[in-house]
Amino acid sequence: MIAATSQSVAEALALAEISGIGRAAAYDTLAASAVSSPFLGYKRQAFLSPGGAPVSFTTALMSKDLALAIGVAGDVPLPVTAAAKQALDAACTAGFSDADFASVAHVLRQSASQAASSD
Repeated sequence: MIAATSQSVAEALALAEISGIGRAAAYDTLAASAVSSPFLGYKRQAFLSPGGAPVSFTTALMSKDLALAIGVAGDVPLPVTAAAKQALDAACTAGFSDADFASVAHVLRQSASQAASSD
């Protein structure tokens, strides 16, 4: 559930930023909304300033845990878990394996920025 929440926050921040909304303002809006949770409180620094916060759990370890969950699930489909794992794997490929798992937000922002500049 944490990986899915992280992915949702990362996507919301990337969408906000590409729409011209500041990262901190977008995060404050999420934190003040119905989707807020203690997670949003303690991960703020990791999402807003990649590399500026201590690593609480690495991207590689979160990806490994999701692989285990998918393996245990067998025939039970886990589409949200699979999507979160795909994003974590992309972050690992981009060099963020040892970074905090919130680094998926940085990778999504880079992708969104590149897509917008190619339009």
